Amino acid sequence: MSSPSDPDNIPEALPVPERPRRRPECPHCGSTDLVKGLKIGKTAEVGSIGPEFRGPLIFTGTEPLFLDLCRECGTVTRLYVREPDRNWLQS
Repeated sequence: MSSPSDPDNIPEALPVPERPRRRPECPHCGSTDLVKGLKIGKTAEVGSIGPEFRGPLIFTGTEPLFLDLCRECGTVTRLYVREPDRNWLQS
């Protein structure tokens, strides 16, 4: 006689159905034609653009900003940094 904790009595698990991944879409126009990972450009007069973080000793650094852009209407759909684990400076 087998007990309820007997491995032979454990029912086989059913696979969890995967949900189809929706393609990201523009919140403004609904287009799915997005360009991902564009780096924000800057001119020589501006210097660095992006959030600042504390580096070693007294130094600070600036993390570059990246964006995702809708090709249909030009809306920036996402603005982000690639290295979020920093000691960010707050004003």
